Amino acid sequence: MTTVALLAMTTVAHGQVTKVDPLVHIFAKQAEGLLLPSGARNDTLASKAISVNASGQKVIDCFVQVYDPAKAEVVADRLQSIGGQARSIIDNIMTAFVPLDAIDEVSSWEEVKYIEAGKPLLPKMDVARTVTNVDDVNAGTDLDARYDGSGVIIGVVDDTAPDWGHEDFKDSAGKTRVQFFWDKSASGSGVSEISGSSGLECTNTQMNNSLSSATTNTCGATSGGDTSSHSTHVAGIAAGDDSTYKGVATGADIIFVYNTETDADSGGNLSTTIVDDVRYVFAKASSLKQPAVVNLSLGTSIGAHDDTSSMETSLNNLVSGHPGRAIVNAAGNENFSPNDTGAATYNGLHAAIDVTSGSDEAFDFSVRSGSTLRSLGLQVIVDIWLASTSTCTVELDGFDFAKTAVSVNMAAASAGGSKTASGGSATLAVDFTDSTNANNGKKHAIATATFASSLTNAQIQDNFSFDLIFRGTCAGDAWLWPDRNSTVSFTKQFGGTDRGFGYTYVNGDSNRTITIPGSASKIIAVASFMSQTGWTDSTGTTHNQTATSGTDFTSLGATGGTVSDISLFSSLGPTPDGRTKPDIAAPGEPIVSALSSSNSVSSGKKVNSNHFKLEGTSMSSPHVAGIVALMFQKNKCLTSNQVKTLLTENAATDSFTGTGSSIPNNEWGYGKADALATMKDVATLSGETCGLTGTGGAQDTPVTTTSGTAAGSGCLNIANGNPNTLSIFCWVVVVFLGLTFRNRFTTE
Repeated sequence: MTTVALLAMTTVAHGQVTKVDPLVHIFAKQAEGLLLPSGARNDTLASKAISVNASGQKVIDCFVQVYDPAKAEVVADRLQSIGGQARSIIDNIMTAFVPLDAIDEVSSWEEVKYIEAGKPLLPKMDVARTVTNVDDVNAGTDLDARYDGSGVIIGVVDDTAPDWGHEDFKDSAGKTRVQFFWDKSASGSGVSEISGSSGLECTNTQMNNSLSSATTNTCGATSGGDTSSHSTHVAGIAAGDDSTYKGVATGADIIFVYNTETDADSGGNLSTTIVDDVRYVFAKASSLKQPAVVNLSLGTSIGAHDDTSSMETSLNNLVSGHPGRAIVNAAGNENFSPNDTGAATYNGLHAAIDVTSGSDEAFDFSVRSGSTLRSLGLQVIVDIWLASTSTCTVELDGFDFAKTAVSVNMAAASAGGSKTASGGSATLAVDFTDSTNANNGKKHAIATATFASSLTNAQIQDNFSFDLIFRGTCAGDAWLWPDRNSTVSFTKQFGGTDRGFGYTYVNGDSNRTITIPGSASKIIAVASFMSQTGWTDSTGTTHNQTATSGTDFTSLGATGGTVSDISLFSSLGPTPDGRTKPDIAAPGEPIVSALSSSNSVSSGKKVNSNHFKLEGTSMSSPHVAGIVALMFQKNKCLTSNQVKTLLTENAATDSFTGTGSSIPNNEWGYGKADALATMKDVATLSGETCGLTGTGGAQDTPVTTTSGTAAGSGCLNIANGNPNTLSIFCWVVVVFLGLTFRNRFTTE
């Protein structure tokens, strides 16, 4: 029997709890060439989620949830017996490869609660140390000692290759502080911590041997980083050590995971593999008996965003009950900027659904970048979550861009059913079989629009628009993927009008756009604010992050925002279940940090041969991860809940964040991260180890002052001739064996 025959379920008894994610059905059908337009490349996200195992079986990468954690090993063994593979077991959830032709069988097992497809995550893309008082913490101002993150692991999980040999990641002896690097792009037997894994693991010794050899990479893993430098930049913010562009926790150890897939065309990484990666970092940290904080500068809009997805639950479980563990996540760059060139037409990735019988409504969306969508698999996904009491149907129709003619007309799908339609080199599908989701009781549908590869990028952008239509009574949320406003967006061009199709258009918005896993209750979601006006490149040219036109804006990442205010791109809360998100904000633009040696970065972004400028919540997240490393150095027994409470209760507020009763809010969370105030509130350990006995602790003697300047240090503000920037030169003098060392850092 074919995979499609097994997954051809089109109806589910109303009210019956469903156990299979609709995306599993869609991926399985696309793997068989269905739900695809004629001439499609068949390299949609299905090709990322589905692979062939050593026995020749097609398997899908997914989460398998069980009701009872005690039964997880039993289910893992049963999966193994039918050709599957459980990779990580985290309480009642496992990441696994499940044979496609056994999905129905596995879902019928009484121990199994839900099978959820791995969701694609995309990255969320000088130093702002002074703004968050990190300088004072490193200097020990009004603290018991100086803190630099020594003895703490910072894990960086990313879908770009890190430059693990970068100078900023070396200690004073020239040795790398990178303890392990799991390179999934390299051929190898994987890592012992994750069953059935692949890739190559390099140890600190191997990497240092490689660095000491002028000709041989004895590590064998990818060296020099990649052209985008995303992971290298992120790690530099959290833990880089440079005389000018210094990171937050300059003494911390680092573990890199380069999480890549073989089908690069479909982009992103699956949520299942990210969970494996985080588990790997914590396992390595445990073996070293060190506390660890993992930074995730990536996220996805696919999921309920209400703390019930398998990824949210898995990551919550990885830190719950484990002192010395924390996860920090970029809140997302999904807020639609008023300075966007399409601001008159487009409005965001989220749809707030509130429909009553007799007043049908629709949300219009279209593709803005055919080239980017092509790189991500030529498919748009709409994830729809409706209240359990909803009784509406879901429909997806295709039109020309001006809404003058229907090009693809689909029959409406009711809860428990699915529909598909094709036309104009596009195929549309709605799978509404998850009519009572096992995790939250909501009604869940997935809609997809897939394009033929024969279409040009311009045709995808200019010849199509789509209506997501709700008829009946329902309330809830829908999110678009790819979760980039520059690629696809709901519009506001027809809001409030009825164009003769029998429904009223509703505008999309940017509310509830904190991406998963930042929406998880135990994850620290970090928003971004603009910490300074601009940057100066390696030619001496000054650039302005607040620009709204010219090359700085069109090519170099300027956003047109306001210094000290929230970044215009920073995602908004709340979560659908009413929790405040983000949790806190940190500097996210313009941020100068480490540059990979294998880069292709614009010269206007480079400040020297080793550093360049980026912006995004990808940059604000590692800033907070670095602060958490400082906290763990002072008290390695802190729990993730204590870490979050200390950060939020000591956040700084001002006229931009709001004060008093206006805090917390869904732009800033509790305000701007303040490392010094937080560290003052962290209790110093007195003899406890929590099983974490690795080397660490404060660097040297206490520094207590009344003036606010650390003893043995000085700071001098020097105007550098640029009215938009201020250079702050500081030095810390340390006397050791009669020698004097001076460490200088600059904030532009």
